[in-house]
Amino acid sequence: MKQRFYSKKDPGMGFFFVILILFLLIAFFGLPYLPHTKPTPIIGQSIFGIITMATFLLMASLWYGTYYEIDNDTLICRSGPFFRKIPISAIRSVSKPKKIFLNQSYMSFGLSFTKSIISYNAYDDISISPGDFDAFVAALKLRNPEIEVV
Repeated sequence: MKQRFYSKKDPGMGFFFVILILFLLIAFFGLPYLPHTKPTPIIGQSIFGIITMATFLLMASLWYGTYYEIDNDTLICRSGPFFRKIPISAIRSVSKPKKIFLNQSYMSFGLSFTKSIISYNAYDDISISPGDFDAFVAALKLRNPEIEVV
């Protein structure tokens, strides 16, 4: 039975996404019309438009497609087009949520500055931010009771 837990979304992270998208849109639509600039060739505008659209689609897929799915004995962490599959039997510990803003050396699959770190295998870590941490940990511990919550 699959269980899906969506990422907690901080307003600060949403603000960052909106500012980045607005910057790209202003650059795409505004730069060709600035005074004292040469007209941009159509191929340059087309390439910049493709890059802008691809970035917009990536940001949208990250915002709406970040979740954690428990499928039998596997934890699937997905953030847009990126994902990681972790055997639940390999998970050693899950940390309680705490603010992680700078100096983050973990692969992050979360849209919040408050994250939990999953330690698995011998030396692997990943940071996540489930919206309902207690239900998420309960679902993990149901499949692997040896998981420590630190």
